[in-house]
Amino acid sequence: VGKYLLPQFNTLYQTLDVPLPFISKFFMEFVRFIPAIVVGVILLSMAFYLSTLMKNKRSSAVQKMIIYSKVPFVHLFIPLYLTHHTSLHLGLLLQSGLSIAEAFSLLTKQSHFVFFQEEANRVSLSLMRGEKLEGLFDQTSLYVPEFKEILMHGQVSGNLGRELILYGEVVGERFEELVKKGFMILQPVSFVGVGLVVMLMFMSILMPMFYYLQNI
Repeated sequence: VGKYLLPQFNTLYQTLDVPLPFISKFFMEFVRFIPAIVVGVILLSMAFYLSTLMKNKRSSAVQKMIIYSKVPFVHLFIPLYLTHHTSLHLGLLLQSGLSIAEAFSLLTKQSHFVFFQEEANRVSLSLMRGEKLEGLFDQTSLYVPEFKEILMHGQVSGNLGRELILYGEVVGERFEELVKKGFMILQPVSFVGVGLVVMLMFMSILMPMFYYLQNI
């Protein structure tokens, strides 16, 4: 559109000495500068990402996750995601017959998810100091607030492993529903955006033509 279609119409209207309305001029200039705008946005995004990466290079995985949880919209997904994985991993280990201390000690040895490794180290040290398990997961930016209540109730009932597995599945379903809702919002917004661009394109092309036909 910007390279072939609009320049041809612009040349045609200049030949016919048809004045372009503001909407046509605006859209033609906008389309012409779209590549520069896109490149600029990409470069700024890369620069921001690299600067953030260098700034937090020495930060722990937990600190990085706390920073990510402050990003708009992202903060809705992180607690559900982390609670889901923590519940399932811990629940499966407890169901296999391990104690709480043994389960977290085993989690400290895994390396595929550094965040869980750091959290397992923190919890293991806290348990050795005699702190209660449910009090170690009160960071609402990383975990669902009701997670500590599940931990407390599971310990009282003696079925902590089973309750954590069930709760992890419930949180996983909530995460999937949130993703679906996000796409349900994103799709109409994107369709409206595409529709506005198409409408502006046709208006910028056809309005001068209507003006020319009225003056014949």
